[in-house]
Amino acid sequence: MPFAHHCHCSYLKILAIILTVLTICFTATVAVQAAAGNTVRLRLVDANNSPVSRISLSAWQVNGPSAQATVYTGLDGTALLTLPPGKYYFTGDITNLKARAIYTRGLHNTNETTFYFISKPVVLGNKPENIVLTIDSADYINIVDIAKLQGFQLHISQKELGITANIRLGARHNSLRLYLPLRKEYIIQQVAGLSHMQWPIYATPGSQFILPY
Repeated sequence: MPFAHHCHCSYLKILAIILTVLTICFTATVAVQAAAGNTVRLRLVDANNSPVSRISLSAWQVNGPSAQATVYTGLDGTALLTLPPGKYYFTGDITNLKARAIYTRGLHNTNETTFYFISKPVVLGNKPENIVLTIDSADYINIVDIAKLQGFQLHISQKELGITANIRLGARHNSLRLYLPLRKEYIIQQVAGLSHMQWPIYATPGSQFILPY
């Protein structure tokens, strides 16, 4: 009888150990899944808090080599995406904002200008997030008289913020209005075929740059 009682206690101990291990594994799995992908609700708005729709936004991890996700904003300016925790910035071509007068001030020919947006970095945690990205109408620089070359691109980087972006100008466009975090030094690189030239610039509100070529 004592032997049977001992065996029974041993089985209970083994069962308790198994259940504990399974609980730990399940909890770890849930934690990994949560870390691997949390729902982020983005809302892109203009300076008047009106939605900016039909924009392709790419999410980049700070100092990361490539985009983590790309989504389109809906009619209400929102988009849903899944991202692991980390620090991110968002980029996108916003040329359709030329229909809103507050974004075209000082431009002589909007039909030859590409509008582009780079957000400030934001931190995403281990839970669902609601992020509002506002395109401030005053937070821009202009790069003008750009060479009209097929496949023309600009590469821009900011070391402190960990930002890099490749910007392709629209067809027959020769200028760029770039909305981005200001009062920072950026490196602008002109990419046209095998030609790669770069210049440092300091971004202040409404500043204008002409790149030599």
